[in-house]
Amino acid sequence: MTLTIEVEILIAAFELVISYRVYQLNRTKSVKDDVQERAELKVELGYIRRV
Repeated sequence: MTLTIEVEILIAAFELVISYRVYQLNRTKSVKDDVQERAELKVELGYIRRV
């Protein structure tokens, strides 16, 4: 019975690590998307100012 509890704790810890890594990857992707959108907006505004 103690072996199953240890295995469950190990699995829960592993799930926490995976969840945190997925969160970090999604946050990084979100930042990259935001930067890209801002860059596109600045390019469009620069083009409008020239015209």
